Amino acid sequence: MTYRLLLIAAIAVAGVAGAAWFRKEFAMRKWSFARPEIPVGHQTEEIAVQGGAILVFGSLMPDVEGIPGVSVPPSEAFALRLAAGAAEWRKTYSGPGELFRASVAGADVIYALGSTALGDPKSVFLMKSEDNGQKWHSVPPPPAGSIGCHFAARGRGRAWTRDAVFTTEDDGTSWAELVRFDEEIFSRVGLDPAFDAAGALWAAAGSRVYRIVAQERREIALPKGAVAFSIAPAPDLSAWVAVRQQLNKVAVYRIDARLQPRLLAELPISFAPERLHVGPKVATLLGVDVGQGSQAPRYMAFSSSDGGQTWERETLATASLLRAAFFEDDHVWAYAGMGRIQLR
Repeated sequence: MTYRLLLIAAIAVAGVAGAAWFRKEFAMRKWSFARPEIPVGHQTEEIAVQGGAILVFGSLMPDVEGIPGVSVPPSEAFALRLAAGAAEWRKTYSGPGELFRASVAGADVIYALGSTALGDPKSVFLMKSEDNGQKWHSVPPPPAGSIGCHFAARGRGRAWTRDAVFTTEDDGTSWAELVRFDEEIFSRVGLDPAFDAAGALWAAAGSRVYRIVAQERREIALPKGAVAFSIAPAPDLSAWVAVRQQLNKVAVYRIDARLQPRLLAELPISFAPERLHVGPKVATLLGVDVGQGSQAPRYMAFSSSDGGQTWERETLATASLLRAAFFEDDHVWAYAGMGRIQLR
């Protein structure tokens, strides 16, 4: 009898400890909505977070639906800022076109890339804020056709077109070509290059991964049949790649310092991975189930706390949309549609 009581007590203690561990381990994985919502009509393309402030970028599209004979004027580019604890969003930038990419360079410095005319490669422009998004001024634009930018520090950044990556050390006064590919491997919606803490550039195309340092390019072959969908640097200077291996299988590979790919895990679920981020404790994979027939696409999030060996599906605040995501350590902010930002 005494033995049974001791066993029951031990199980109870273990259960309490296990529950406490569960709460501690998964508390960061709870998704909720940021408040207040983004004002109606602001089409969000990008999110940035710094110093407790949330910034969203995009274009303001006039609502003329249902009004015959009304032409839509050019869209208005905007930057909205929500300061920590503020009750409403404040517009800090307005101009022609759209802002579609942002890069946090630290020390209250943020860059935003835009275009004044959709589809015109010569219309790109670059804005800079040195007070955490409260005021903006223009700096020399990157090369024509640029669709993305990344600034590691004030004045020192990279920009890319669909088939090339450029670098600047003087805040855009001059740009030098770092690498050019034989095909278009980057897009506005799709694979971006990734940059690790050592300054290396990682890029992926199909079943190939490239690592570029100071114009030296190394090529890594992924297993046959693997198609890369997203690539992300890890704190240990390795790179992780999310791939589709079969119609109904997603896999994650790690490429180490010897440039050898190693399978971390397979996710036997039919979805397209879109964004991969490797934080100091948690790796996050965002994607979408394309659905079948009339089934609407459902966005998903998976996370791993054991170096990518196992992945848990998370319960989102909403599964209707999940894009324009910003990652900071193990936290995520993602545009959820209808003026909402969901965060973890």
